[in-house]
Amino acid sequence: MRLPTIKDIPYVLKRIWSAVTEKKRISAKGKKNDIQVINPIFYPGSSWVSMVLNERLLVPWFIKKTIPTSQKVILHVYQPTFLTMHIISKYPLVEVVYDCVQNFDEHPASTNLTKKIEKELIFRSDIMITDSSFLYDKHKEYKANLLQVPPGVDFDHFNKTWRGDEMQKLQEFLYYGHVRDDLDLGLLNDIANHGNCNVTIVGKIADNLTQTIDPNIKIINQQPYALLPNFIKNADVLLLPYKVNQFTSAIIPAKFYECLATGKPILSTRMPSLEKYSKHISVLTNFQDDFQGKIKTLENNHDRLANIELAKKSSWGARFFSFYERLVHA
Repeated sequence: MRLPTIKDIPYVLKRIWSAVTEKKRISAKGKKNDIQVINPIFYPGSSWVSMVLNERLLVPWFIKKTIPTSQKVILHVYQPTFLTMHIISKYPLVEVVYDCVQNFDEHPASTNLTKKIEKELIFRSDIMITDSSFLYDKHKEYKANLLQVPPGVDFDHFNKTWRGDEMQKLQEFLYYGHVRDDLDLGLLNDIANHGNCNVTIVGKIADNLTQTIDPNIKIINQQPYALLPNFIKNADVLLLPYKVNQFTSAIIPAKFYECLATGKPILSTRMPSLEKYSKHISVLTNFQDDFQGKIKTLENNHDRLANIELAKKSSWGARFFSFYERLVHA
């Protein structure tokens, strides 16, 4: 969580309006009004201002609009913050599911306070979920009710991007998603300059990184999810160019399963979370690591059908039923 800036004002105003006026209900399994979706408003950070605003005004408003504190409730939480723990404390009959998808011991923005709160959250949670093997192995020795649920994929949304001539071209390389400090921009720049191919980025670029991207890389602004397949379709090879360090070692990118669903070849750095999927990707440590040889490997060994089969098994529907079965017996 971060404090809002001037650039965030339109988004903040939109969220406030949505929270005040919106109260959607989603039907599930043919029934009406099973799931109530609410966009709550909280003030981020751990300053005294945020704590007072949240405790005195925003959290009571949230509780009033959702579930009374007298009822039994399951809270599924992601962030180890004062706010999370405060909301948990308001429900005497609460059961807590902590969904851990970050290695907060190595997170660039993590503080000693964040680490302390996460330990409290782990202890307080009734069930803990991790997505990567790294996080599962990290916590399994001292957390009994621990499940591993990898990310899922909207298979049909990404599978429609296959053209059929990708393997004959292998010319258009694409990374889509946020561009932050966890990406190896040096590798992307080398591919664009010396790889005899075209590199495109589709996504939002962090302000501190705009000047570090090589001019040979084509940049397209972040696109709505519904339109993303139109841009992926133009690509021959999809890139997962993450840095490899103690923070990213705990990450298994949801984008990996999306890339699988496209059927297109995948070029990735050597992420520990993807080691067991080595037959589905080509690994490039750095540009000097025989880039052209890796492309030749893609050309000769790419198994599109195997990638698609793995993506089908990783659909959100499959993930949910697997998670639900284990949750019931946890």
